[in-house]
Amino acid sequence: MLFFTGIHTAHAQTGQSNAELANQYFGTGDYEKAIVYFEKFYDQDPFTAYPSYLKCLLAVKDYDKAEKLARKQVKKFPGDYYTRTDIGMVLELKGEKDKAAKYFNELIKLLAADINQINMLGNAFIQKQHYDYALQTYTEGKKLLKGTYPFGFELAEVYENQGKVEEMINEYLDMINYQSGYLANVETILQNKLANELTGNFADLLRTSLLRRIQKHPDEVEYSELLYWFFLQERDFESAFIQARGIDKRLSESGERILSLGRLSVTNEDYVTAEKCFQYVVDKGQSFPLYISARIELINAVNEKVTSSGTYTNSDLLKLEGDYQKTLSELGKSAGTASLIRGYAHLEAFYLHKTSSAIDLLN
Repeated sequence: MLFFTGIHTAHAQTGQSNAELANQYFGTGDYEKAIVYFEKFYDQDPFTAYPSYLKCLLAVKDYDKAEKLARKQVKKFPGDYYTRTDIGMVLELKGEKDKAAKYFNELIKLLAADINQINMLGNAFIQKQHYDYALQTYTEGKKLLKGTYPFGFELAEVYENQGKVEEMINEYLDMINYQSGYLANVETILQNKLANELTGNFADLLRTSLLRRIQKHPDEVEYSELLYWFFLQERDFESAFIQARGIDKRLSESGERILSLGRLSVTNEDYVTAEKCFQYVVDKGQSFPLYISARIELINAVNEKVTSSGTYTNSDLLKLEGDYQKTLSELGKSAGTASLIRGYAHLEAFYLHKTSSAIDLLN
């Protein structure tokens, strides 16, 4: 019993030293010595040893041995598509380009109607920067799955790596057409692209693509939603208002979207657009639930525009005072109009110097 335990321990120590020595020589770039120990380590743990072992063989340009290793690994792990593409890569390094191309094409032809298998092969090609083969893989995958999944996100990544920005954008937009639930995902991805600005004209390409989609698919509100979102990213509040107004009318919305846009416009000192937003909601009529809020927001936006300009005249202030009086007369003085009264009092005290009037309002 003790004899067998001792053999087992010695064997474990030998395996450990092979791994340590292999990685040590690999780390220092002494690939010839590393290969000696990786060969032994591979027999003990092929899954862990394989990647670095293959790199060593490629570093010393022992392509025949590298090909044999890759083929051996595929037999051990047939579901590992990254290793399958290693075989084609080694063939290319050997100068056997036609043979490699044939091998890659056969891999694609042998694909089953399995989304995971298709993704594994596609990712393997992407990682090896074989983008044309990745494109073929996902295109073939679309055919095999017969429209059940279009691989739009995957194809977009391929096109991005190829520098084909317009094609990338179209794949993302196609995913929204495929399933509207992907809208939030696409917004998140595009927000990152806009922030990092893939190309100098990325924003222009995205805007143009969206406008084309809206013209081609006028009933697909998701494209209008995305264009509205895009204008917000660009701080183009005027265009965002036009888009939001169209969506509001089409979907018979509550007006909350446009009210929020008005507030955002005020925050960004776009008072002209803010007024348009609040006036749009006001024009829906007094019976509309957000009418009072819109009236108050409107007068406050006008106040901000006038008093922040630095070029206002006394007649501008008097007109604003009249607007406050008219609005308060209509809405009345109550807890619901407290912010309106406060704004009016501030105007009276600090701009028109009517302190007593301001105190009466606040009381």
